[in-house]
Amino acid sequence: MSHSYKLRLHSSKGENNSNCKITDNQVTQIKLIYNTGKSSKYISEELDIKLHIVRQIISGKSWKTNKTPLMKRDDRSKTKKPILCVN
Repeated sequence: MSHSYKLRLHSSKGENNSNCKITDNQVTQIKLIYNTGKSSKYISEELDIKLHIVRQIISGKSWKTNKTPLMKRDDRSKTKKPILCVN
């Protein structure tokens, strides 16, 4: 390990990780869609991202550097969904 990494001058978290498959913007998008009540499977298919990656983000096991708030499952069902009016 290089000197700068030992001193935490460089970070390999988030998009700086060489194994990164998605961007920080995609993580934000995943969290925002999840907060609207959509399932992780729906998000995975819609954004063409593997399901296990979406689930790791939602569970908080990966992308901890992204600060977009994430609602808990119970809270998502309590929020009022907009009513669509057809004229």
